Amino acid sequence: MENQQRNITSYYRSKDPIRNLKIRVTLKKVTAASTVPTFAHENPKPSNELEMQVIKKKEEQSVNKTEEFVFGWQEKAFCQRETKYYADSENCKTVLDHIYHKDIISIRGNRPNKRLFSYVDHDNYMDEDGDDAESTFVTPVAERISNLRRRRLANKSIADQLDKDDSKMALHFRNPISEDSTHNLSRLIVPEQSMFIMADLSNDDREPTKEDEYVLCCITINSNGLISIKPDFNLKGSSYRVVTRSEYQEVYEYRLEHCSKSMSKVEEDREKKALKELYQRHNDYQASQIGKDFTEPPPSGTLRVNIFGEICLAKNFEYDDIYIHYCLHLTTEWKARDSDVIAGFTQISRCKDDAEKTAHFAHPFDFEMMFEKADYSQVGVSDWPQLFIEVISCDSWQRYRVEGYGYTLIPQTPGMHTIEIQTWRPIAPDLVSEMRRFFIGGAPEISDISYVSHPDGSDGPCLSKYGLRTASSGSVTVKMNVMQQSQFFVDKTKSRRKVGTLLDRLGGEETQAALAKVIDAFQKARNRLKAARGELEGIY
Repeated sequence: MENQQRNITSYYRSKDPIRNLKIRVTLKKVTAASTVPTFAHENPKPSNELEMQVIKKKEEQSVNKTEEFVFGWQEKAFCQRETKYYADSENCKTVLDHIYHKDIISIRGNRPNKRLFSYVDHDNYMDEDGDDAESTFVTPVAERISNLRRRRLANKSIADQLDKDDSKMALHFRNPISEDSTHNLSRLIVPEQSMFIMADLSNDDREPTKEDEYVLCCITINSNGLISIKPDFNLKGSSYRVVTRSEYQEVYEYRLEHCSKSMSKVEEDREKKALKELYQRHNDYQASQIGKDFTEPPPSGTLRVNIFGEICLAKNFEYDDIYIHYCLHLTTEWKARDSDVIAGFTQISRCKDDAEKTAHFAHPFDFEMMFEKADYSQVGVSDWPQLFIEVISCDSWQRYRVEGYGYTLIPQTPGMHTIEIQTWRPIAPDLVSEMRRFFIGGAPEISDISYVSHPDGSDGPCLSKYGLRTASSGSVTVKMNVMQQSQFFVDKTKSRRKVGTLLDRLGGEETQAALAKVIDAFQKARNRLKAARGELEGIY
């Protein structure tokens, strides 16, 4: 497999604990890229004659040795350089260094790995040869802190030894203005842990250094359970290849295999049962916290309307200290809840001393009503509910005066609505009634408040209010938040075709039948008109 494929990152997601992850790494030395054999010079015996030095070929060692190691998540395996460094207790300064010192003492002489080792998350290792190398830098403050730490070391040889390992001293930061950082902001803010599987590819004839260490695999897991592996596991018969940077340019091949223990059928069934019981307990707990006192959705063909409103203010009325009487007017096909109050009174509010004489109420109200078509012989939906208001003033002498009447239709669309209701009041034709209103209170009133809009019982073709004298009064501002609930909305969401508006569905097919009758009558009248014109042309 080509080296370019080693830069491909694969992503996995698992519900199992990450500690169960096992990766088998197999490393094998193939051959050296250089075909020139290595020779050694044999020192000649001292003599007075010039002799040619004897050149002998080195005995080639076995280059086909294979090393295999199984790594667990955050399992620390030491390399030869770390083994030598942490074996000396004087080099251990932190708690982690002392832990590594104890581990190396316990496995001294019995190290299971030779070239393969790992860096865990606590090591703070950074792959300088990877994709993030160009977007990292060392700040001047970090460099000064590193120098300060070196001066505090008592033994100079230890400082010299640590200088060879820059990752333990220099603090590396991701460049915030790099292109890689700007495209991966979401990845940076998610907590994650990393682990590097490494290989020490140094020659046996010299001491290993950090430059002889090569990254074979990088595993990262974040708090969301997303596991990233770079490069991915090998398929059957494939392998990755690494060429060293030394003068020999040796070639190594390695394989990555997922060898986590598979769950048996019994364990899998047991885990599914435990998860099912856990989810059921969680659902029962949520149900106990939320409760079951929810209203059932309305049946099909029925519309439920909830109104949450507020009488905000009134202005431009003649007298001070006013209050408002309001009521909801419903037709026969609209019904309110048995326990619902559809009328009420606000508090008495004194007007402000401004040009508009504003009186604030902030009086809340709420209604719930249901629409169910009872008589299908009628076409469409009957009259929409109306809100009637009556503004009354009351002074300190307990003189009551009607300041105005008004009404508004309940909005037919759900949402927030702000409505300004204009009012009027009836007046008497003589001057005595106006003087009585001023001195002792009282004024002409309407016995049926529905007369403000469309009085009940007036089913004739013409509505006449001729003879009623009125005077314009102030206005009342009302806010309404309307919520509608019906099975129609569910059907419209499930259906891909256009099913019409809510009012059309509630009206049924009678509306379409009525329109067809109107069009048919228009066509008949048009034909009669054409026939009459033809008869007149024949006479003249």
